[in-house]
Amino acid sequence: MTIFIGVSSVSAANNVTITDSMSLETIQSAIENANVFDNIIFESGIYNQILNLNITKNLNIIAKTGVNIVGKGTGNAFNILSNTTSFTLSGFNISNYTNGIYGRLVNLDGANITDNIINVTTNGIYIYNDNAGNSVVGANNSNFSNNTITTNTQYSRGIILSGGNYTNNTISDNNIINNGSVNSDGSVAGISISNLADGDIIGNNISNNYIDSNNGAGVSISNGKSNGFIKDNTISHNTIKNKANNRNGISLVTSANKNGSIINNKITNNNIESRGTAIVVSGQKESSNNDISKNNIRIKSGNAYNNSGGIYMTNTPDTVVKGNKIYSNNIKFDTNNSGNLYTTAGIWIINGKLVETNEIYNNIISSSDANDNNAGILIYDSTKYINNKIYNNDISNLYYGIRTWLTDDLNISSNNITNNNIGIYLHGNNNKVLSNNLLNNVVGIWVDGNANYSTINYNRIYKNSEFGLINEGNNTNANLNWWGKNIIDSFINDTSVGKSLTLDNWYVIAISVNDYITTKTGENAYFVEGTPVSIDIYLILNQLVEHYKMLLPYFEIDSFGVNIFNSGDTRLTILSEYFTNGKAGDKHIISSLADDEFVDFTIEFIKAYSPPFSPNGTETNTTNTTNETDGDKSDQKENNSNDSSKTLTIDPKNSKDAVSSSSLDNPTVSAAMKNTGIPVAIVLAILFAIFSVVSIRKRK
Repeated sequence: MTIFIGVSSVSAANNVTITDSMSLETIQSAIENANVFDNIIFESGIYNQILNLNITKNLNIIAKTGVNIVGKGTGNAFNILSNTTSFTLSGFNISNYTNGIYGRLVNLDGANITDNIINVTTNGIYIYNDNAGNSVVGANNSNFSNNTITTNTQYSRGIILSGGNYTNNTISDNNIINNGSVNSDGSVAGISISNLADGDIIGNNISNNYIDSNNGAGVSISNGKSNGFIKDNTISHNTIKNKANNRNGISLVTSANKNGSIINNKITNNNIESRGTAIVVSGQKESSNNDISKNNIRIKSGNAYNNSGGIYMTNTPDTVVKGNKIYSNNIKFDTNNSGNLYTTAGIWIINGKLVETNEIYNNIISSSDANDNNAGILIYDSTKYINNKIYNNDISNLYYGIRTWLTDDLNISSNNITNNNIGIYLHGNNNKVLSNNLLNNVVGIWVDGNANYSTINYNRIYKNSEFGLINEGNNTNANLNWWGKNIIDSFINDTSVGKSLTLDNWYVIAISVNDYITTKTGENAYFVEGTPVSIDIYLILNQLVEHYKMLLPYFEIDSFGVNIFNSGDTRLTILSEYFTNGKAGDKHIISSLADDEFVDFTIEFIKAYSPPFSPNGTETNTTNTTNETDGDKSDQKENNSNDSSKTLTIDPKNSKDAVSSSSLDNPTVSAAMKNTGIPVAIVLAILFAIFSVVSIRKRK
């Protein structure tokens, strides 16, 4: 036995050396006889005599390289006693115990448990305070970092802080492997902070941990205190692999009927693989101002449970859900989810007496299986909604892209929703769907019969295999959309009572030659050589209403003039060309392609003077209409018909943003060159008269 005590100065701590030749009693005596903040230094060796070694005061207990604390399969390696608050325990290799480091009824403040390797059956680091109602116990300002922990039983945990107050602790850079079998209640976790009735969990940092769990959650924070808080905690840059069905990656939960609140927590930059739900936030009184962002989430195959998925904010009918931001997460379902169609989602918010000013944006949500039963985003069954927003998300290959149920006043905007069974499903009142791309779904938008006053404007609804819109709802406004074609009859299925769908105007692609416009293919006109010709190609509205074209989502148009080619943003790209050097015999095809709509116009130059005439040689009757101004400050033309099955071919002089359909009642009217001279009938009459006079004179 050797105990070395050295004092380097009056103020310096003593160094107490421990070797593997000492008995347990001698080591315990050395600890008890040391002064507060002395350094207890373990020399290299195998210590198989240690069992329940008590840390009785604030000391720095440090292991040199190669210190192995080996037990006999039971008990604890180290016990932290109640009068110990600020101590260091660092550098040990602990194996073959029930628990590695265990403390009960302690109030840690400034403790450091770092750089240990722990391989035990149940709990690696276990701070347990079961004295309900004692708010003094807990851990504050303490550091649990750089530990490697392996546990192997059904109810095992890596790091558990249980009971009391837990504030401003750091749990970081730990490597936790849980090899235990799945337990029945899901109570275990790689890292767990919890209490039953006595404290708050505030300001903790759980970061850069690696957790591989075979039987429980990755990170679990739960509060059972009446009116307690889970507040200002950060959970970031962790890697969590959760292998058990119906177990969560990260969960923040307050107990039922306790009015607990989850406020201002940040869950960010985690990599999570889960067979349950990756992230759960469930407050009973309030879930507000939480930031859930930049997480990479993979939902693995085999999950057959409801209420699961990527990010799950579940509440009670009495919860206020306010000001939460869920953004820039990447959520992918690896394969088909066999759970209930209505209760599995990439992101969902359910219940609450007030759901207000929450934002879900810039997320990517997808599945590897096009027949997946999941929804991308699900907003479900709350009492009151105010100013919630879903925007700029990419959602693909799911059953529902975005699904609402008993949801009011939701703003769904600027999302890319593709290759789903149903792109957006609306149920509720006064929901707005604006500026979205809805492409290659079976149904683009489905408005439920229980939806009232839905607004669907400025969307690109294109190439959905059955319908762009199914409307069963009441007073649905579906104006001002681009449907991928100029004629839209086949894209709409309105089964609403009383046919209350409003769909009077939509965007079309048009070609203007001199002041004549066509929105179909196969038109042509003739010009005398040298006639000035002005060509414009642009996106316009089919009739006169105020509109703001830039609210449409981005998509491209290809336009071909005589000497010019333009390609780009359809909202901005206007091909304009003016030339005067057309020669007799010249023939030019002007064309434009956007999505499934192709429009073309052929112009030909002739030698002799000729008035306007149609491709079949008959004279063309054109009618000018009244100019107006739209929300883009461009000229428009009056429209007297809403018959979408007829071709738009009229003469809207100087129009660049709206086209009249006044000629829809006469679909034989064709666009022709601008009237530049005497009509052909007069020319023929004059020629006939001259010919007759000459003939008479010759007879005389």
